[in-house]
Parts: sequence; C-alpha cells; structure tokens
Amino acid sequence: MIKGVEIIHITDCSSFKDVFTPASTNFDLGALREYVTSDTSFDQSDVILEGETSEMNEYTPNMTYPSYLLHTCHHLQHLELHKDGRVKEVVFEMDSQRPLLLPYLQVLELHGLKDMSHVWKCNWNNFLIPQHHPLQFPFQNLTNISLEHCHNIKYLFSPLMAKFLSNLKDVYVEECDGIEEVVSSRDDENKETTPSTSSHQHTTLFPCLDILTLHILSGLKRIDGADQSQLSAQAVGACWSLCQCPRRIYIEMCDALSSLIPWYAPQQMKRLEELKVQWCTR
Repeated sequence: MIKGVEIIHITDCSSFKDVFTPASTNFDLGALREYVTSDTSFDQSDVILEGETSEMNEYTPNMTYPSYLLHTCHHLQHLELHKDGRVKEVVFEMDSQRPLLLPYLQVLELHGLKDMSHVWKCNWNNFLIPQHHPLQFPFQNLTNISLEHCHNIKYLFSPLMAKFLSNLKDVYVEECDGIEEVVSSRDDENKETTPSTSSHQHTTLFPCLDILTLHILSGLKRIDGADQSQLSAQAVGACWSLCQCPRRIYIEMCDALSSLIPWYAPQQMKRLEELKVQWCTR
C-alpha cells in the first residue's frame, strides 16, 4: 500500500509529528510525487515515540527535514513546507556518504520556517557524486524555488549548489529579513569566503533562469557574493552574476541594496527583456 502513495498533504495539524513511526523504519516512497505541509507546528521537547525512546536522536535541531523520508522519495517532484515547526536549521543536509539527490524535484516552496538557516548544507571539499549515478546531480531538474518569511537565512545558494541548479527558471524571495545575498561566495561549512569557492566564477550559473524576483528584503546587500571592486579587466571573462541570464528581474523594497548590475555584465545580458526596481530607499 505504501509503495503506491503519490501525494501527501498535511494541513493545520498543530500536534503532528510523523507520517510514519518509528522514525527509523525504512518505508518505500518511490512513487511519491508531491509532499505538502502547512501550519504543522511541532515542539521537539514533546517527542515521545511509543516503545522507541532511543529514536530521540532522530530529532536533533540540525537534522534534515525529515531525513528518513526524503532519502526514499527518489521521484519527488513537488515539495512545499509552509510554517512547519518540524523544520529546524537545515532542510537538506548533504554529505558524500549519503548524498540527497532528488533528481526529479521541480518545485520547492519554503514559507514561514522560522528556525531555518540553510536550505542546502554540504561540505564543498568532501562532497562527491557517486560514480554509479553518472547522469544524476543533486536537484538537477529543479525549476522553481520560492522562499518567503524565512528570517534566519543569510543566503539562498552556496557556490556548490549554484553549480548544480542548471535548470532553474524562477527564483522568488520575499520578506526574508536576514538574507544578505542570494548567491554567496562562502561555503556552507565556512563563514568567510575561501579559495576553494573561487572555481564557481568560471562557470555560467543558472543559464535557464527566466525570472528573478526579490521583494521586501531589508537586509539584502548584494545579489551575489562577488567583490566587484576586486575585479580586473583580465578577470571579466571569468566572472558571473545572477543577473546575467534572467529575461525578467523584479526588485522591490530592498532598502540595503545599493547596486545591481556589475560593470562587466551589461554586454553579457543578452536575454534581459524587463528590469523593474522600485521603492528601494536607504
């Protein structure tokens, strides 16, 4: 019966903890295409699994949202998490021992996740794609991402994830007060920029991006983490900007944002059809 489940929706369940228990059980959810939760609050201090007290470790704050399910949802296409109290600091925890591929995921919506500090978290130096998946990369078919009312996140994409998301078409970010940049130059495991991240400057990122929307982001200082003041004329060919590929860019009420398009980018913005910036006052 479980093998045939294609859609799971959980809405307005304030005491909801798990779809299946115990958490350590391996369920086959290979047919699941859509998973949606909304207003599902959950206090970790109240977790008591019947006859499985040892499973308390499954609910540590830095745990992937629920990792014991996502690692079995190989054909998941649509994931929405709205005000889900079970989501803690990281939504997708990725490592070389157990990479989370989700190669068929197309739509990702994350709204009102107050504790979330990272959408993806992985170690740039240690992360490897298994050789038995030569044509699969993490989130390789993701086309739409929507991030709203998530105030604890500093950036959306790390250099590693930016390289993987080659089919992304629509990025929408609204009312995330803590966000400082959309694409960061720092690795997930480091607070500062490191030399290991510099290789992303030699790759055309988000080549399919159609729409970039940034609304009401009071802390947004820049679109990407590149230091434009440090770029020489010789480095122009190797540089990139999130603004180079979209056909449409909409920016509204981003008061800390002082500049948008780097000096080297206009000649590369051949796809841009519409640019709208309004109500950005310091």
